[in-house]
Amino acid sequence: MVAIKLIKPSYKWGKKPSQIVTKAVKYMPPGNILDIGSGDGRNALFLAKLGFKVAALEKDLASIQMLKLNLKQAKLKVKIIPEDIEKFKFNEPYSTIIAISVLHFLPKANMLKVINKIQNYTSKGGINIISAFTESNPSKNFPHLFKAGELKKLYSGWRIIIYKELITLPEKHGLDGTFHRHSLALLIAEKA
Repeated sequence: MVAIKLIKPSYKWGKKPSQIVTKAVKYMPPGNILDIGSGDGRNALFLAKLGFKVAALEKDLASIQMLKLNLKQAKLKVKIIPEDIEKFKFNEPYSTIIAISVLHFLPKANMLKVINKIQNYTSKGGINIISAFTESNPSKNFPHLFKAGELKKLYSGWRIIIYKELITLPEKHGLDGTFHRHSLALLIAEKA
């Protein structure tokens, strides 16, 4: 007899959407949303439940499988784009583009190219929601940690709705995570 292991839906980063995403909802114009680095879908599912048309861009196959399970359990529809943001070719503008905990995983030159793509493919009046680690982050093992004010400067031609740099309260991710803190730059900006 062969034992079959059932895979249960899970949320590596927790089930709750990112706080910056929940704060941004009131600023989101109607239209389509792109969630870059969607992971297992905590932000994509939250927005789909609110009735938004969401596309989830994710390169990690295990995360995509969890996202599919989570969508099935929640009975929601989200377009899944199994691709790396650095290689992704935009073919349409989005009213909202989200990049939560993604950009610090890219070397600076690549991060700048990605931000340029994100900005170019955001509809006029659309918004970007970004969360990224800063140089004050306790763990320095990332290709790019944002300097103070750097993310805000990259959005100098946009209307800044919210910009904060902060150190989080202790948090843990997943069932086996240990408590730790992050130093973040948080941005909600509207394309003028």
